[in-house]
Amino acid sequence: MYGLKQMLLQEKNYLDNLVSRLNETMNVNAGVPAANAEGNKASKKGSGIVRDGATISGTENGGNKKNSGATKSGAVIDDTGVAGKVRGKKATECNVFPEGRLRISMDHGVARYYHCVDDRLGYYIPKKNKQLPRQLAQKAYNDSVIKVAVARSRLIDRFLKGYCDDEIERQYEELHPERRALITPVAPTLSQMEALWYEESYVGKAFKEDAPVILTEKGERVRSKSEKILADFFYRNNILYKYEKPLNLGGLVVYPDFTFFSRKLKKEIYWEHEGMMDKQDYARAAVKKINSYQMNGIYPGERLIMTFETEQDVLNSKIVSELVERYLR
Repeated sequence: MYGLKQMLLQEKNYLDNLVSRLNETMNVNAGVPAANAEGNKASKKGSGIVRDGATISGTENGGNKKNSGATKSGAVIDDTGVAGKVRGKKATECNVFPEGRLRISMDHGVARYYHCVDDRLGYYIPKKNKQLPRQLAQKAYNDSVIKVAVARSRLIDRFLKGYCDDEIERQYEELHPERRALITPVAPTLSQMEALWYEESYVGKAFKEDAPVILTEKGERVRSKSEKILADFFYRNNILYKYEKPLNLGGLVVYPDFTFFSRKLKKEIYWEHEGMMDKQDYARAAVKKINSYQMNGIYPGERLIMTFETEQDVLNSKIVSELVERYLR
């Protein structure tokens, strides 16, 4: 499926940002106290050995006894806690949360929380201390999410090293021209599809008689200097486009500044440059046009590329280059 690589790169970006955000959360506000750890030691009430008919096990549902500790009859004890290294450091070393982990024991249907630091059983957390169990539980959860996200990101890295979106297409395009002439490809190649799209004729929007004549390097007339900058950039980089090709949006005909054939999506995508956003009437019309796109299933960041400009903030060539790399390569 063409575009799978881009989808995986987006997934990897999401995972990496997630890990970064969680790591930052767990390292900001350093110095949060271990929420009355000393007080917990003084309250060593039932420090993990619950009497009156309890069963001690590694999970809250009594299922996984692999990590179970001493057993008396009756309560279920949660021995879970994620250690494990994340990006070369132990997540449990983060300072925003108290050190140690949470153990949960069920005694006759009532949950008891224990703070485990130096031993497996830990110290009883009084009911009035509602913050500590939440901190310890959140820390363990964050650690587990980080571990999974890091593992998935690395898996995507390994997969992408040997993957190419257009591998099947290249079996045809990399052949000698004489051999290609003898072969019918299993499906039109993306280059063939783009070429057919580009050859289709259209009638663009007419210019007013008093409009300035601005020509691109391609010899095409455009309406503004910014549009010339964009058109010249596309032309120099061998990116095929159609200027002001009409588009029907639910009965409303609009003329996108530039229309492209997306090799990733195998369909048209559009580029709108809004160049006078500091003028109220212009900005109002631009918003109306953008809404028309969205009401017809064409959304910014998917099939609609947008750049903006004011008198103070001119077209940024770096942003243009990055947008081209992201959507048109």
